Amino acid sequence: MVLSPTGYLVPWYHGTRALGSLGSRTRSGSTARMARTPTSHDLCPARRIGTYPVAWFHAPKTGTSFGTTLAHHANASLPPEAAIRDCKTTTCFGNEAPDFTHRFPPSVWFHGQLWLKKSGNWGGHESISDAAYEQWRGSFYGMFREPWRRTMLAYAYFASSRNISARAYANRTKGGVTLQLTGQRYGLNCLVGGRACTHPTPDVAKALQRLAGFAFVGLTEEWALSVCLFHLKFETPCLANEFLDTRPTNYSARHQARSDSAPLFHDSADLTVYAAVQLRFWREVAQYGATPDRCKRCCSS
Repeated sequence: MVLSPTGYLVPWYHGTRALGSLGSRTRSGSTARMARTPTSHDLCPARRIGTYPVAWFHAPKTGTSFGTTLAHHANASLPPEAAIRDCKTTTCFGNEAPDFTHRFPPSVWFHGQLWLKKSGNWGGHESISDAAYEQWRGSFYGMFREPWRRTMLAYAYFASSRNISARAYANRTKGGVTLQLTGQRYGLNCLVGGRACTHPTPDVAKALQRLAGFAFVGLTEEWALSVCLFHLKFETPCLANEFLDTRPTNYSARHQARSDSAPLFHDSADLTVYAAVQLRFWREVAQYGATPDRCKRCCSS
């Protein structure tokens, strides 16, 4: 392990990413698994066997790889090597998340512990309806990314080959994470050409309230630190495959040039949500003692 310029952990694994309180209800309204305030910041989590409800809030371009961490959290008896695979380099059953549930069927491994789409897919860019929020409140988990960077990565992935400028694409997708949090718009709508693209006014207040129903929020920009914090908070061990970037976006110089040519872009709704996530994340980094030294000791094996 080495330290990043920000002073936090960067794992040495090949092909890796650079290194509020938990809700009190499960889907059925019973007491959820609570993250205990640590009594010592010197200890590393020991492996615990159990199953826990997991509702993955997956905004586009925030990290499909997070599914590996969440799957092992939902069922700690999964084989250690169980992971989301890169379907660009491996023959998969559909995309990355459906491929995982094909290899590890939820009916066998998770028994209702995962928030599944109506199609049975897990890890899609589902929006949180009012019913889903009430059912899974306290069991939502999500990574979040700085809005402009996330938008430009989505542009590179979904639309750069189409006849649309970065500026037009950014305006088309503005407020997307907020709308997905509040159930106002499905996560991929407006990101992919040919889909219906509505533009309701993002309900920022509702989105901020929804964050209170999250057991965990992480920052894609601080991937390894987020994974480390996750395990310190929930007292579970890190796995090497959690640091793999299983679905990298090819953000080439051509994409960079096109995005840099766009005028300054301000997404007030998503920036407000992202600022709230940042505030909570860094507060919990301090609360759970996710220091570079401790993360290095606890997540380097």
